[in-house]
Amino acid sequence: MKRKKKSQWRVKGLLLCAAICILFLNGNAIMAKASQTNGLDYSVKPIMPKNQRDETKAYFDLKIDPGAEQTLEIEVTNHGEEDKTIEISIATATTNSGVAEYGVNSHGESDDSLLYKLEDLVSTEGRIVVPAGGTYIVELKVLMPSVSFDGVLAGGINIQEITDEEEVEEEAESGVSIINKYNYVIALLMRVNETEVLPDLQLNEVSAAQYNWKNVISANIQNFKAAYVTDMSVAAQVREKEADEVLYETNKEQLEMVPNSNFSYLLPLDGEPFKAGTYILTMEIDSGEGSWSFEREFIITQDEAKAFNETDVSIEKSNLWMYIAAGAGILLIVLLIFFLVLYKKRKKRQKMRLTEIITEIISRIKGN
Repeated sequence: MKRKKKSQWRVKGLLLCAAICILFLNGNAIMAKASQTNGLDYSVKPIMPKNQRDETKAYFDLKIDPGAEQTLEIEVTNHGEEDKTIEISIATATTNSGVAEYGVNSHGESDDSLLYKLEDLVSTEGRIVVPAGGTYIVELKVLMPSVSFDGVLAGGINIQEITDEEEVEEEAESGVSIINKYNYVIALLMRVNETEVLPDLQLNEVSAAQYNWKNVISANIQNFKAAYVTDMSVAAQVREKEADEVLYETNKEQLEMVPNSNFSYLLPLDGEPFKAGTYILTMEIDSGEGSWSFEREFIITQDEAKAFNETDVSIEKSNLWMYIAAGAGILLIVLLIFFLVLYKKRKKRQKMRLTEIITEIISRIKGN
């Protein structure tokens, strides 16, 4: 009995270790996301080629000559009892709120400093079917640019289970909108030489904005070099022009940026409304690769402030207008009642006067 329990615990331990599948990339973690209901029923494993720069890494980090072609392989194993349809896609790495992302970009367009998108250089088989209990070797075709360049091209290979369309329709009809899927992302780094490239940052637009329906000041930071920014800390402050008092400030640490990317650094107003005016943003950035200081003047117009304040869910809205409206409504009703009563009194008086006149006329006729 004890052996059986130990065996069960070992199996559970192995499944837990498999579920926490993290591939490290210069301190950046790339996680495999698993379904919470079906269990771990398929796995992926990159097959490292001879030009892998570091064989201890669990992701592709390749040096490929300009114009060269190469085939990469990934082993996909189906541990389930049914065939699985898997979709393979390529995405260029992006930076989202100071976090490196290697999945399909859903939060914006590629940075304008990017020379090559990985999805244009790497072709895949698209959808594949992995038989139950079987293994499929996925092939990816790489064609490097013919022109040499310094630095690294970064992206990810996305491997996602596709749920049967009939099952999707049935669940949609029943009102269930969440469909659990496995999603593995394997980083893919490519370069043509070992020339060291350091990142360089610049501050782009600073403006009033909203995030999750809350007022923020947005400062767009761009890394326009083909190099990573690691262990990045940002300290930002906003004050009115010609004033010393700091109105808003925030400090964040352990951020990162992938090559040729940008993201919007946000300073929340924490429930305060925007006020029109001219402001100054100061920003200090430190990283493992360098330091940068920025100062930028920006304007919040009256129309911007009004529009954002009306839709900010964290601003306590005044009930004064409700009381005014209620008071006006009550006053209107009182006036209507007053005029109605006055109208009825006048009508009654007119009727009585008419009766008196008719009575007087009749009396005079009788008297004659």
